[in-house]
Amino acid sequence: MMKDPNKLLSDQDIAIIRQQSAKCEQQGGLSQEMLELIYQNQWLQVMEPKSVNGLEWEFPQIVRLFESLSWADGNVGWCVNLGAGANMFSGYLEQGTAQQIFNSEKICCAGSGAISGTAVQVKNGFLISGKWKYASGSAHATHFTANCFLMDDQNKPILEQGKHIFKSFIFPREKVRVMDTWHVVGLKATSSNDFEVEGLFVPEACSFSLLKPSEHAVGPLFKFPFDLLAVVNMAIVPIGITLHFIDLFQDLMAYKKPLHGVGYLKDNEQLQLKFKKETEQFYQLRNELYQKIDQVWTYFMGNEIPDGKYIADLKVLARDAAFQSRILIMELFPFCGMSIIYEDAAINKVWRDLSVAMQHYLLSPLNMG
Repeated sequence: MMKDPNKLLSDQDIAIIRQQSAKCEQQGGLSQEMLELIYQNQWLQVMEPKSVNGLEWEFPQIVRLFESLSWADGNVGWCVNLGAGANMFSGYLEQGTAQQIFNSEKICCAGSGAISGTAVQVKNGFLISGKWKYASGSAHATHFTANCFLMDDQNKPILEQGKHIFKSFIFPREKVRVMDTWHVVGLKATSSNDFEVEGLFVPEACSFSLLKPSEHAVGPLFKFPFDLLAVVNMAIVPIGITLHFIDLFQDLMAYKKPLHGVGYLKDNEQLQLKFKKETEQFYQLRNELYQKIDQVWTYFMGNEIPDGKYIADLKVLARDAAFQSRILIMELFPFCGMSIIYEDAAINKVWRDLSVAMQHYLLSPLNMG
């Protein structure tokens, strides 16, 4: 049973991440020291195609990295996950455009999956307007991406089979108005602010679609269904955060004595049974998730498309594992006593980060089943 985070991080990297954690939370964004670590390791490039000098890791390895980073610190795991995921869009752009934009390890896209804007067709491009929420990494982003419904030059909806179609767009940070809206209880350092543009011209070459496999990047990562990739990557963040919670809870049991108690928490039989039950259920789902990820990825590595049931099952399993993360923490929360209620306590931060991560719409109970 694989209980520890996959060791994709060096001891030095972990130390820096943990040391910088409080500073990042206080300033509401990743510190310069944290960003330099991310750039040095090229973590934002793991999903960029090799054709634009990206690393183009295999998907199972990417998931394990995001889990490890989330275990080290929720803010870092979230920002790298979302930033690297958005940088993956480089594989959906014409290669010359992608090479022009993604020319540095510091390039990072922030954006939104919501279709909250409109794009009016004009000569050689589009005029886009709209407001989007929750652009994680907005404090250090160099570019933004956004989804817009398409309008013709008469400002009428462009339809296909009776449906209003949309495209995705990428544009430089300096063209964007970022609003200071991210005042939340957890994942405070992700700077997931709202942003807007008004009448911004975006060339045709800076538009793309994620609704079908890439026409430009040839690797299996760019044939993998993007909606499935998004669910798995989102689910792995709370899973990684929960691994950190388990570490901290075990430390707590070793030194904490309940009020009027005669021994440490680690000596309480009721708690030990509870801890064993919750962690075993969590680890079982986590292991099943990784097995399924590896199985599905094998199809794409062989240039095959797996049965639709495989894809549906992986989505369900990813969400189930994420939900089990929340169940574990909430079931063990009462045993922490007053130790978990102080914001400067590491176990409090982990609980807060998990609570916010689980509110993402991809992990909503409305998407279960």
